Amino acid sequence: MSSNRRPVAIGLITLMGLLAPTPALAATSESPAPEETPAPSAPATQPSEAPAETQPADNGPETEDTETEGSETAGSESPNPDEETAENPDGETTVSLLNINDFHGRMSEDIAMPFAKLITDQQAVNPGNTLFLSSGDDIGASLYVSSVQDDNPTLDYLNALGLDASALGNHEFDKGVSDLVDRVFPRSDFDHLAANVIVKETGEPLTDPYKIYETESGHSVAVVGGVTQETVTLVNPAGIESVEFKDPVESVNTYIEQLSDGDASNGEADIIVASYHEGVNTDNIDNDRIVNNTHPEADVIFTGHTHELYNVDAPVPGEEGKTRPVMQTGEYGSNLARVDFSLDAEGEIIDVEHKNLPAGDAPSDEEIAASPVLTEVKQIVDDAAAVAEEEGSVVIGDLEDYITTGYNPEATDKGGFDQRDRESTMGHLVADAWLWAGNNNPAGLSADIGVLAAGSLRDEFPSGLRLNKDLQPGEVTVADAVSVNPFANDIYVVEITGEQLREALEQQWQTTADGEIPSRPYLQLALSSNVRYTFTGEVSTNANNRAGHETLGNNIDQIWVNDKLVTGDETFKVALPSFLAAGGDNFRAFGNSLNQQQTALIDSDIFVNYLRDELDGKIAPRFDQQAINISDVSDSYDINGELTFGLQSLGVPSYNAPIPENFAASIVTEDGTEVELGTVEVQDKAGNVTFDLSQFDLAAGNVQVKLVDETTGTIITRAIELTGERDDEGGQPGDGETTEPGDEETSEQPGQPGDDETSEQPGQPGDDETSEQPGQPGDDETSEQPGQQPGDEDESGKPSEGGEASEDGEAGDKGQGGAEGSEQGSEGSQQGSLASTGATIGGLALLGVAALGVGALLVRRRANAHE
Repeated sequence: MSSNRRPVAIGLITLMGLLAPTPALAATSESPAPEETPAPSAPATQPSEAPAETQPADNGPETEDTETEGSETAGSESPNPDEETAENPDGETTVSLLNINDFHGRMSEDIAMPFAKLITDQQAVNPGNTLFLSSGDDIGASLYVSSVQDDNPTLDYLNALGLDASALGNHEFDKGVSDLVDRVFPRSDFDHLAANVIVKETGEPLTDPYKIYETESGHSVAVVGGVTQETVTLVNPAGIESVEFKDPVESVNTYIEQLSDGDASNGEADIIVASYHEGVNTDNIDNDRIVNNTHPEADVIFTGHTHELYNVDAPVPGEEGKTRPVMQTGEYGSNLARVDFSLDAEGEIIDVEHKNLPAGDAPSDEEIAASPVLTEVKQIVDDAAAVAEEEGSVVIGDLEDYITTGYNPEATDKGGFDQRDRESTMGHLVADAWLWAGNNNPAGLSADIGVLAAGSLRDEFPSGLRLNKDLQPGEVTVADAVSVNPFANDIYVVEITGEQLREALEQQWQTTADGEIPSRPYLQLALSSNVRYTFTGEVSTNANNRAGHETLGNNIDQIWVNDKLVTGDETFKVALPSFLAAGGDNFRAFGNSLNQQQTALIDSDIFVNYLRDELDGKIAPRFDQQAINISDVSDSYDINGELTFGLQSLGVPSYNAPIPENFAASIVTEDGTEVELGTVEVQDKAGNVTFDLSQFDLAAGNVQVKLVDETTGTIITRAIELTGERDDEGGQPGDGETTEPGDEETSEQPGQPGDDETSEQPGQPGDDETSEQPGQPGDDETSEQPGQQPGDEDESGKPSEGGEASEDGEAGDKGQGGAEGSEQGSEGSQQGSLASTGATIGGLALLGVAALGVGALLVRRRANAHE
């Protein structure tokens, strides 16, 4: 019977051979190369380079001291007391004013003693005719050595130095009106002045709006004070409910008018001083509100609050050609403003000289012993330090593991610590503390993100690790916590957009306002735990290396806040130090933020409270890396291709911090379904993500690639788009239907068997159907390899039998798709693959049908003959 059916078999073989399509090349996905103000009022109080115990004023955002004719600028030598006298032979008299602003309780010996020498030297130049004044913020946001005693040491220090008067600053209200009136005023031997702070109940000023001082020469000097109206947003509102802050310029002008109206009954003065705890815009001095609107009878304008250094001759409104000094001394007693008025015999001002003088060295022991004032000051400073040491020894928690700044074991300076171009575990801890403070503060503010610059961090846990790496984790004291954040910065909450957040992260690749690259070309931002990002730009610590600066603006890849991709139009509330809020360390994006509000808390106090109260004294590092260097990543991948990208510099570079071992990789779809991909191994702090997407049940759409390392807790997310379409569930086992030639798509994934369908993948056998893969034997049917047609003869001259001979003459295992067959099939595909068109397939189909008909006719004839 089998001989009767042979023509039918021949016909079927002919048909299948003619219809078998040439295997198509696997689809590939080619990954494209990665693409690469108005000045805020927040005080800029943190130096970016100073050691923990010193804080020079030239490190915050400040205006360059402007040189004017007949004036000396900051950096000038102090006048020799023997070279100047109060009177000269023509009967002229010199009246001198000395002014500071924003001292902020800088009672550490290295700051307090040099300033004490500067002020006493300057007072000695014109004794009896010199006033020592301040433009506010003498206290508040102070160093621990002063704040631990509610700034009483600072008040005693200023008393000893002979301060005559101080305008109120916003920080004088930090503890509320009651504390100011009941404690600060009585302890101060000097006057506090504010023309614009009004008691609501009475309508009268809270304190003297002005004071008139008489010099030994018989001249009168009136000082009128005013404080920024922003005070209502800078301190705890509950503490200032009883007072109203009016416009400072209008209020000051009211009293200047009174002091210059010629009516001796309401007060008159030879020299009138306007002292504002408010800054001016020196970039546009001619249009500044204080400069233009302060009464023309004011002979000098002293300012504060913005921690800037300037000394300018500003135009007097309404008096063409006439100028007057407008000055600010920076911060922390680092400079002293000096103004010398020359008056004629009638008391008329005939000349003015003005300059900012920098603090120099501390007085010697001999100088201290020779000066009763310096002796008293030294005792106040020493006593404050002793109390701070005792109070600072209080234990607030236990350290579970090292927490440090950025660490480079190859660096020799500072023991390899304080590497500001690196993410760090100390940065993690402090940023989390700022976020906590942004949501737990007397002002009732809320925050989404905590952030700081690496330059803010000035010590390790355990303290002293920079000098001795043999130290082991143990107890943490108040002093340890304060040493990490020694600057007593206010913590602000500001508003930025998602685009400004991206801009701030780009500004880690540092440039100055005029586009120059500073000595630190890269400065790391520390972020609270709910923020992470990927970046593609190169990072270099070499000032001569422009790495990453050529791609500036395209270095940041993706940003995630609270596990959501930042698109740019969001609004975030950011808790950060005042220094950073003012655009310090070239982070101008933060300086341009909106709605800046003070939490009424300072950094050192917050950090102590966070460790002790919020963490309950259990102080542990957070090792999860938030800034991930990613390479060769694409925004879209074909679901039939490969997912590939690289990871570099893995691990938080802090002392004793672990390195990720491997990442569990998955894809998270839009509905939250997580498809596990496999494992990415880490070697030499790098990993390569490579997965064949065709092996997984995925559909086109927007998804997240998610990588998780259990060793460090690091989570990496990257949003991508999956594109393309896949037949028969992407090459997975079929449902019993046969894919006919000419259907929408052929599954082209190598190495996958088909079930009940014609598998067209090279190197795999078919099930129950004719296998049409080149180089592989068929099951029960003849396997046609490329280059052979039914009836062709092999080298022996015999007809080729299905599965009996391969392309190179070796026999294949019938019905088995082994490795040898796979290699042969792949080779055959390369040698015999031809593109086919619809027209060719149609013609072949007609020939096949004809051959089948001939075979059927022969069968019928033989059957008839048999019958």
